[in-house]
Amino acid sequence: MGTVLKVPFSIIWDLALLEPSPKFRSFLLQKNLGMGTYYWLGGRMMALFFNQPSRLNTQKRILTLALLICVAATALGFRLFKIQLLDGNGYGRAALRQRTQGVAWGFARGDFLDAKGQPLTGRGGVWKAVLFPNTEGFGKLTVPILSGLADVNAAWLQTAIAEGRPIKMPYAFDDASRLALENMRLPGLVFAEEPRRYGEPLAVHVIGYLAGDAGIAGLEYQLDAELSGKGSSRLAATVDAAARPISGLGIRHQEAAPDNAGWDVVLTIDRDLQEIVEHAMDVKGIRGAIVAVDPRNGDVLAMASRPQFDPENAGLYLQSEHAPFINRAISAYFPGSVFKIAIAVAALENGICAPESRFVDSGSIEIGQHQFHCHRKEGHGELSFSDAFAESCNTVFVAVGQTLGARAIVATAEKLGIGKLTNIGLRDENAGSLPVGWPLLPADIANLTLGQKGVSATPLQVALMASAIANGGILHVPRLVAELRTNDGVVVRTFTPDAGQRVMKPSTAQKMQQMMRQCVSQGTGMAAAGIEGGSAGKTGTAETGRTTPEGMPINNAWFVGFAPGTPGQEPSLCMAILIEDGQSGSVTAAPLFAEILAAFVALKE
Repeated sequence: MGTVLKVPFSIIWDLALLEPSPKFRSFLLQKNLGMGTYYWLGGRMMALFFNQPSRLNTQKRILTLALLICVAATALGFRLFKIQLLDGNGYGRAALRQRTQGVAWGFARGDFLDAKGQPLTGRGGVWKAVLFPNTEGFGKLTVPILSGLADVNAAWLQTAIAEGRPIKMPYAFDDASRLALENMRLPGLVFAEEPRRYGEPLAVHVIGYLAGDAGIAGLEYQLDAELSGKGSSRLAATVDAAARPISGLGIRHQEAAPDNAGWDVVLTIDRDLQEIVEHAMDVKGIRGAIVAVDPRNGDVLAMASRPQFDPENAGLYLQSEHAPFINRAISAYFPGSVFKIAIAVAALENGICAPESRFVDSGSIEIGQHQFHCHRKEGHGELSFSDAFAESCNTVFVAVGQTLGARAIVATAEKLGIGKLTNIGLRDENAGSLPVGWPLLPADIANLTLGQKGVSATPLQVALMASAIANGGILHVPRLVAELRTNDGVVVRTFTPDAGQRVMKPSTAQKMQQMMRQCVSQGTGMAAAGIEGGSAGKTGTAETGRTTPEGMPINNAWFVGFAPGTPGQEPSLCMAILIEDGQSGSVTAAPLFAEILAAFVALKE
């Protein structure tokens, strides 16, 4: 081993200063070393001293490399965490799909729910058959049987077999046919119940329909982005390398990923009331519309239009002469005598008359060179304004309208929502109309007063007009959509009712309530009575200008009214009924109001 030279610290200090001291010289002589050794040691010390920055740079490079390694390790760890824990289910489904073959089954689109969460879509199902052509024995046993079925197109079947992939047959099977084929245990033939979006159609003009996966009409169109999901569930079989279903593993239903599902739409519709309304319309074969709203907040509780269509097979109705795609609840019609509600409000608000003001009806009134007649030819004689409203006396209202003038009538009607969109959120809504040219001739004002010229309104607008009276003079913007939520019930967006706008004095609303109750208790709306606590309303019969082959006029029948949802409570239900080609409001529409209201109240008790 070599000799180790032990140098005292004081000598090292001398080396650093390059100045040998007597003590250091003595040290060199003791070790038999010369001054050359001294200067060599000093040079090494200086080299070490001046090379210090190089050492620092090396340390910096090592530190930077260590930091990069730490960052890379962190990124790799995060990636592994994401793959294993966050995306693990998705990769698992992807791996499963590689080992399976199947067909789309249902879709990830959100559903429509009523105000209580009851489903309005997806309530039914239909049996469909799925073919797996690669199954052993399919060509020899299954194909001949299917080819013999009356509804199966042989050319389509051969094309499907040639593709070699599972395919869903575009036919629905009734229970008898399905059970018969299932009992044959045919290879590669599987039956499953596929959900139908419109299995039991309800509120179809509100909800709308689809073309493929896209909304075409109604709220399906308006909320298409919110309803749409990604992908779909599948009906699949586990297959081998040759794409043949593996015997014994069966067919499984693979649900779509929950995070890919569209949002559910919660409506303000009351499904119970909607069913009552639609059943009543169908039983009586009515063509027209019915709209029910809650006057306290503007919520639309029911909206039905007839004729309607089957949203599962909408294409079959495109050439129908009855225009089933038109939502008559938001289409404009002459309002007839229900417009006397607006005239009465204008008269009371402008101080033209009071409910007890007296008039004389002789059966007709002359305005310029035109005669306007009351529906009672002999007239009503002397009566109050409230009586004239209850009896729908034309001559009294024509006279009041002349005093009011067109501008006052139009201003009041606009406040009540006539002649402008309600902003309910349905793209085909009609705004209705009011006169825009001034001045109007006296005869035009008379026809305007009777709701027969210069004015048109939708059933929704008429229901809202009456709801303002029921609500003490406050009119709400109608609300049809309450909230959006995920399919597991988490609310993602809420549509709150508006605060409402005062459109008449509270005293005017109170007087109008009394006048509308009188109309039902002893006037033209008596057929609308029938529940404890009383109803209120107004009839209307609007001429269409058309006649029957026998020359009889064709009229549209109206009734609009309100009543408590439960006897003895404040008004919570306001309903407008329009019946196309109806005899009259008192004969056709008013009884239907009573029937629907009685059924709804009975259901709530």
